[in-house]
Amino acid sequence: MGIRSTTKRLATETLGVERRGGSFVAGRWVDAATATTFEARANVQPAPSEAIARLPEGSRKDGAIVIFLSDVSIDLQTVENPTVNADIVTRQFTGARFEVAMVDIWPRHRRYTATRFGQ
Repeated sequence: MGIRSTTKRLATETLGVERRGGSFVAGRWVDAATATTFEARANVQPAPSEAIARLPEGSRKDGAIVIFLSDVSIDLQTVENPTVNADIVTRQFTGARFEVAMVDIWPRHRRYTATRFGQ
């Protein structure tokens, strides 16, 4: 059984994803007036210590999660890309919001690390 089928089988939570657009205007970033939202099935786990160690120091204290999406065609936007706003994911069960910080791209899946947002 491959990682894709395992991730789909273990995708136990539906995340709400908020994608906030924006663009550079006269050299300054301007957020779009509205955000796009969609849902994604995912396996969500506490971030392992090696993922937390790679986060900026100020983001480590609030907690982090890792997200394995069941649909590999969905690409979440991360803080690592300076030309877009990072996606904000909302956990279905707790309502906690997380900003997608980074992605690890592996041959058959992606692992996203997200940090608490707006506390």
